[in-house]
Amino acid sequence: MDPNKAAADWLARAQAQMGQKQQFVASSQPYSTTAMNLAAVQPVRGTSATVHINANKLKAQTPFFKCPDWAAQPRQGMYLDVCKGTDVLDRLTIDAEPYYLFGRQENVVDFKLEHPSVSRVHFALVHHQNGSVFVIDLGSGHGSAINNRRIDKNKPTKLDVGSTLQAGASTRTYVLRHDRSEGGSHIQPAQAQPRPGLDSDRKRPREEERPTHNKDDGVLAGWNDFPVKKALKRKQPEEIRCSHILLKHRDMKRPFDRHDNVITRTKDEAIRILKAHKEEIILNLDGMGPQAKMRKIVKKESDCVSSWKKGGDLGRIKKGQMPKDFEDVAFNLEIGEVGGPVDSELGVHLIMRTELTSV
Repeated sequence: MDPNKAAADWLARAQAQMGQKQQFVASSQPYSTTAMNLAAVQPVRGTSATVHINANKLKAQTPFFKCPDWAAQPRQGMYLDVCKGTDVLDRLTIDAEPYYLFGRQENVVDFKLEHPSVSRVHFALVHHQNGSVFVIDLGSGHGSAINNRRIDKNKPTKLDVGSTLQAGASTRTYVLRHDRSEGGSHIQPAQAQPRPGLDSDRKRPREEERPTHNKDDGVLAGWNDFPVKKALKRKQPEEIRCSHILLKHRDMKRPFDRHDNVITRTKDEAIRILKAHKEEIILNLDGMGPQAKMRKIVKKESDCVSSWKKGGDLGRIKKGQMPKDFEDVAFNLEIGEVGGPVDSELGVHLIMRTELTSV
């Protein structure tokens, strides 16, 4: 059979299955029947990548993330190796959708991550029209890293094949892989014709307005023109319970610790100490557990006279009982989550929200 005719027949069947009314012109190169794969069919210019996304997925995820205009169907055979140290624990297939969400919020994210340092919707993994893969940290509490380097929030950063991705303080890593044997050669379709009814004379953005890849740092420039849709503000609880570590500093009106000794450390030093303790609590390297670790640090270092003997427990708190900066963080935490450091008139706090049980 003529390979060009076979390719044309296959493409017609693939488009019918997808339910898309996209038009392509024949390639100047003969198609190989072994090279054909569904993921290689790119959307025509002007078509949103969301036409390829399941309607239920879009409905659940749109309040948290807006699929960028530059997203496209991925190359077939793309996946993530889930690793812990040198061991490969699992494989996550990521070659069916233009983007995937990762986090802890069940029924919203595509892949649920269990670590307590992971945010509800932590990061998005997005396939670019040029075949590249980008990671977007969606304002997570504990950040995301590529090859052990923290990436900027809400800014697409390229993830190369073989690179490692990490969420928060989790020790699991996600290594991007591409199995070419699964998808065959990647087909580059010829330039597509405009869809019927599409105004081909529609003014396109100037070149400098389009997202471009910065080769120096792997960050997609021009992203501010294509912002991530921020998560809907969830209803805050009326009452919470939390513990804290309080460190005072010499710039306060009363720079005395719980033993009435004069404090000589600066505010920056207090913040730096609490950041280190935050990592220590979240990583839980000694296996003690976050709450037990928190209590141990409190009894050793906290300057809060009223709570240090109780392991930092502040009991039940309602709005208006604590400084505003403290409450802005505490009332937005999930149970077991650690927030801060937070600076207030009382000092610098590291906060952990705990179960709302009787005190």
